[in-house]
Amino acid sequence: MGVNAAVFWRFWVHRAGGHSRNFLIDLIVPLLGFLFCAVIWWGLASPAKIAGSIWLVAGLAIMGVRTRWFSKPIRLPDPAIYD
Repeated sequence: MGVNAAVFWRFWVHRAGGHSRNFLIDLIVPLLGFLFCAVIWWGLASPAKIAGSIWLVAGLAIMGVRTRWFSKPIRLPDPAIYD
């Protein structure tokens, strides 16, 4: 759900530099993806929702620490080091 929300936010709400809005790709597809994931989430059993929520909070906390509470950009590894 987070990826779909991020795509919608980045490309529809706040257009990325030089990117023109595309109604289907930037609005409809991410919202349908979000809705699809929300329906799946709604149907999960309580233990799965609790485990998923803990995993989400742990990931946000780790990312927050690594980016000094989101004041620095997220650094991704260079894929060339894996060759």
